[in-house]
Amino acid sequence: MNSIIKYLLIIGCFIFLFSVYDDADGFSFDSITGAITSNVDAIFEGTSDLVEETASGEIFESEPINIDLIESEVLKLVNEERSKNNVRVLTSKSDLHNFARSWSEKMISQNFFEHSNLGFSFNSYAGENIMETPIHSSVIGCGSTYDEKNMASCIVDGWIGSPGHHENMINPQFSMTGVGVACDSSKCKSTQVFMG
Repeated sequence: MNSIIKYLLIIGCFIFLFSVYDDADGFSFDSITGAITSNVDAIFEGTSDLVEETASGEIFESEPINIDLIESEVLKLVNEERSKNNVRVLTSKSDLHNFARSWSEKMISQNFFEHSNLGFSFNSYAGENIMETPIHSSVIGCGSTYDEKNMASCIVDGWIGSPGHHENMINPQFSMTGVGVACDSSKCKSTQVFMG
């Protein structure tokens, strides 16, 4: 425990003992403070580590993130953006979703951030968007609170603000998509792949 708190407790105990024993025979200032100090140290031994760990956030675990909700919200927001631009909405395909999710998981587990160069073979036109969004209390990049819908908005707003990503998002040649998200304790990485 913080040494200031220890000494405040010592002073409080001393004042109490002094008021009770000020007329007692054999009263010794040194013996009273020595006893109090040793007892307070024994009581709080090892608790400073607990306080430091709590202050650094190591003790607390964050709430689990609903990846499926982020992915479905990203698809919804992307399709809303396509509708605003008079482009048909995208249909989610499971093979594209699986690829996008596995690419995001790979970026998280291997700690990198780059395009996959669409490492799957299809015979139609393809595109890909990726995004990294931090998760930490008020530092998520797009708002002051964290939730899955806010994370999805952050991802899509980032793509809308980037000309190349936005072009993929509203490209009329694309009709199918897959969205995949993976997160660790500090960030989410997202992949959206598009096919004609």
